[in-house]
Amino acid sequence: MKYSGYERKPVKLHSIIHEVLKLIKASLPSTIEIVQNISNNDALIFAEPTQMHQVVMNLCTNAFHAMETTGGTLSVTLKRTSLSLQDLQDAAQVPGDYLCLTVADTGVGMDHEILQRLFDPYFTTKDKDKGTGLGLSVTHGIVQRHGGHIAVSSRVGEGSEFKVYLPVMESTHVEKKHETDAGLRKGDERILLVDDEEMVADVERQMLERLGYHVTMKTGGAEALEAFRADPFAFDMVLTDMTMPHMTGDRLAAEMLKVRRDIPIILCTGFSEASIQEKAKSIGIKGVLMKPILFKKLSDTIAGVLDAADPARG
Repeated sequence: MKYSGYERKPVKLHSIIHEVLKLIKASLPSTIEIVQNISNNDALIFAEPTQMHQVVMNLCTNAFHAMETTGGTLSVTLKRTSLSLQDLQDAAQVPGDYLCLTVADTGVGMDHEILQRLFDPYFTTKDKDKGTGLGLSVTHGIVQRHGGHIAVSSRVGEGSEFKVYLPVMESTHVEKKHETDAGLRKGDERILLVDDEEMVADVERQMLERLGYHVTMKTGGAEALEAFRADPFAFDMVLTDMTMPHMTGDRLAAEMLKVRRDIPIILCTGFSEASIQEKAKSIGIKGVLMKPILFKKLSDTIAGVLDAADPARG
């Protein structure tokens, strides 16, 4: 499988981590100690090795910069963990087994304001000669495209901890029916799913199908619009991402509503500005889902919009 020019394959993440630590160890000052607890189990992830190398290197480099003047401890841990439905914090996650990579430092730490902007492109607290501010943004993008999630915790003066969750290959597609049934509203309607991130779209498709829906997945606005125009009544709902190249989600929605005014559309966005909510409402979009999307929120929002479109459904 290729994505954006990269080829993915089964990867042993612990081997990549050992390689990165070997590379950086020689360049670290004696004031920084490396402590590692790397589980050498046989768990595989489906990933592009070079990009995984970049993720580990970026996180370790970031930790080094946080301790450059003070010294301290760089801790790197890899272990297998199981996430239940209640543990999920991101739309690109499903319940199952994950490898959790933890990179922690005892450096200067970060306040709440910095944490809120940490993954924004070009945002940096470093001197100009220390980085462009793209490292963590790129890291975040790579992890998301691999169906993973990053959790960050930090306190000023006490250091930072980054936890990267990546789905274990052999359990990525395993369904856990007892979890999907726990308080989730299901249906059997036909949903047109649109998201330009191929990996995210594929995982979202799995989530929707576990809820009982029949899903047609498209990874571009123009492609989705063509399919919709070809047969507008082949779908009961459209679920589209907002930020997509060439055709944004709100523009796609406006074009679809010209074809079929009563089609229920839900817009997914990472921005919480009231202007987006108002614009969506003025276009005729029936619901807005904020990212990261919890599984139950996804279930409730879809069911609520479908119930409003067809009162007999509920």
